[in-house]
Amino acid sequence: MTTPDAFLSDHEWRLKMAAEGKAIYIPGKTPKQIAAERMREQDRLARKSSRTIALTVEEWRTIDTAIPDVIELLDDVRSVLSGLAYMDDLDRPAVNSMMRLAARAIESTEDKEVRVLDRLDLSIRHEASREAEERRQAELAGERN
Repeated sequence: MTTPDAFLSDHEWRLKMAAEGKAIYIPGKTPKQIAAERMREQDRLARKSSRTIALTVEEWRTIDTAIPDVIELLDDVRSVLSGLAYMDDLDRPAVNSMMRLAARAIESTEDKEVRVLDRLDLSIRHEASREAEERRQAELAGERN
């Protein structure tokens, strides 16, 4: 004689035993679920796009140092402003000197680092919009066919 439990899958039988308080069962992922997750992750990684950006050799050399230099400059400015925030008397000559030095530091990056980072930003945005337009045109062409 066949019992109703004989037709249960392993998973269903374990769930039934856990529901009856006869076992503890924490279901995991099936091999199919794991494979599907891996495929989704591979698809996500494949969708990452690379972009070709045309800059001069000098601009690429400048970018190599511009990014860390600007990060350091912003950290220095943050430190100066943090120090000024807790000063009692902002009319003291030392405060004015710190403000002038911070302003000069920022101005000194405008001709080289800021200019090349701006050029890089524009190139990245231009390439991204070109790619988006190409995708849009491909989708439109696909809808027409």
